[in-house]
Amino acid sequence: MTNSVRHGLATIVDIDLEDGSTDIPNRYRLRVTDNGVGPVGRRLPSGVGMRFLGELSDGSVELGFAPNGGALLEALIRC
Repeated sequence: MTNSVRHGLATIVDIDLEDGSTDIPNRYRLRVTDNGVGPVGRRLPSGVGMRFLGELSDGSVELGFAPNGGALLEALIRC
């Protein structure tokens, strides 16, 4: 959420968390969309929050443009 507002200038941020896998216990699919300017640059940001998310997801983080503009972040995280 912080990155959406701080870097993407978003005013609306949607967060969805759902059961991510029936094969692997304690995995959840995290999806964050916003109405900001979209991802800046071509690689994942390397701030503390994104590094932490990378650790929780074993590197499965995907960041790109949402279908209606803004950013879309998806990750399969373990809890």
